[in-house]
Amino acid sequence: MRTRVLVVAPVVLLLSSCGAFLANSPKSPAASAQVIPWVDSKPAAYHQGLAVPVGEAFPPTCRADDLTATYRGAMGVSNGQMQGTVDIANVSTTPCVLQGVAAVELFGAKGATLSTSLYTNTRFTTAPVVLQAVAGLPNERVLDGHAWMEIDWSQFDEGGGGSCTPGLAQAAAIGLTVPGGGTLTTSAVSPRNDGPITFCPPRIGVGAFQRSAPISESSPPPAPVYFKATMTAPATAVIGHALQYQVTLTSVYSRPLTFPNGCPAYLQDLAGPGWTLGKTWYVLNCQPMGSVIAPGASFTFAMVLQIPSSAPVGEYSLAWGMDVGDSNNAALNAKLTVGAP
Repeated sequence: MRTRVLVVAPVVLLLSSCGAFLANSPKSPAASAQVIPWVDSKPAAYHQGLAVPVGEAFPPTCRADDLTATYRGAMGVSNGQMQGTVDIANVSTTPCVLQGVAAVELFGAKGATLSTSLYTNTRFTTAPVVLQAVAGLPNERVLDGHAWMEIDWSQFDEGGGGSCTPGLAQAAAIGLTVPGGGTLTTSAVSPRNDGPITFCPPRIGVGAFQRSAPISESSPPPAPVYFKATMTAPATAVIGHALQYQVTLTSVYSRPLTFPNGCPAYLQDLAGPGWTLGKTWYVLNCQPMGSVIAPGASFTFAMVLQIPSSAPVGEYSLAWGMDVGDSNNAALNAKLTVGAP
């Protein structure tokens, strides 16, 4: 008989939607009576299926007419990699919410659209940012009316070598289409007199909108904890066969939760002696949890991870983590021995 190892660790899910939800939606059972089966489904994008408290009240979504954008300049990171920052301010008369990632266009000096291929920088959470109206704020709270986003680019080809085969492109202006609708435009020339955005086309990275911390704060408040996760994994597995284990999610939030944008993603990884499978993403089979998850409700999910025949024999670490909207997936870990068939 194979023994089983129980590993317990917290998983934090961040607030990720700004819609209002009906409290009388069908509720989930207090706990799942059976193990929810695994599904082989991959997420279309990260940070989409995040949990939200039911009935959470938010201001309306920010539209371009509510906002102004100001390019703040860039800094070099390493090997031609650059990170630029754009400040977003709410200049309307009422609060609004920014969430997600803007669509970015770069324009040349004569107004022509420059060739770009956008990718999302997954270092940033997509939690909603509530922007107060700047005009009504005292000076010490003015940053409550601001958010920011990062734009990344490289001055070299992806292959390195310190060159750009298609030739460097210079941007004179940046167009930001916000999720609420409409486009903002700001100069792409640094206010620090170090020139315009100069990049090797076409790749441009874009980060989600982030909260600007008030001057009186050294860091933003901690994100709420929605779920606790535990993992049950076997002590042994076999090369070339599927590793089957279980993860249990328990709601530890004081209010009912829902997944308004579909089921969350999670990652699996398996690392052994000088070898790793690498982070593999799947979508949690969350429909059996119900449309509204009651406080204290607990659900157990079957998990499957195929061990390649090329994996070496030895001691391994199994990792599992839910997509909580940032780069820290609150991973659970279990030790096991992987043997030959």
